[in-house]
This record gives sequence, structure tokens and C-alpha cells, in this order.
Amino acid sequence: AREATPPPRQVRSVHEVEPTSSAPPSSSTTSSESQDEPKRERLVAARSWTDGLCLVVLLVSCLGLGQLLVFARRSQDLRKLTQGFDHRGRLCGVSKGTEGLGMVHWCQARGQDHTDWLAPICVERCPRQGTEVRCPGDAE
Repeated sequence: AREATPPPRQVRSVHEVEPTSSAPPSSSTTSSESQDEPKRERLVAARSWTDGLCLVVLLVSCLGLGQLLVFARRSQDLRKLTQGFDHRGRLCGVSKGTEGLGMVHWCQARGQDHTDWLAPICVERCPRQGTEVRCPGDAE
């Protein structure tokens, strides 16, 4: 005994909804159709352009970031944003004593299984597994 399944419900987008007239519903409409009418009116009538404020905020933000970039290029070294610093505060690959060591490596904390985020070092390339690296606090 197979149960009859109802036919699939037809879904219409907001753009396909016909505007309803302000005339009172005719006697041929059912109660469920008259309940759907206010919902359809709200979907169609509530349209307006709301992106004006967002557009203004976006443009002001872009202009501000552009001014910040111009200021940073004139007064600072932008490599501070792309290069890392070691535990002594030297800019890797740029500062004296770190020439040729353009990468930053964070060592594993001594005797523990987590990374020591407070003591990075400058390295030439990322160490491969099994490679020994001298980290701050290692015995000489």
C-alpha cells in the first residue's frame, strides 16, 4: 500500500510576485489565499535603495587606507610588515647580523610540546623535520 505524496510545492522568487490590487478580495478567494496577500504586499512594497550609507563608509575607508599607505611609505620601512622580527628585536634579513636570514622560525619550547611564541629566530630557510636549529635558551 503506497501512500500518495503531495505534488512538489512551486516556489516563486520575490521578483515573480505579482503586485496585489487594493480592491477587496473577491468571494472566489479562499481564506488561505487572503492570508498570503499581506505577505506578498510586504515583499514587494518594502523595496528601496539601502546601500547608500554602506557605499559612503566604503569610500571613506578606502580613502583613509590610501592616505595611511602614502604616510607609511614616506616615513617608515614597509618591510616591517612583511619580514619578521627575532627575539632580539632585529628585522630578519634587514638588520645587522641577520643579512641572508630572511625567514622567521618559532622554536619548540624546551622540554615541552608547544611552540615558544616569545622567542622567534631568523633563519635562511624553513627547517626540515629532523634539522637542528639553535634556539634561544639552548646550551652553547
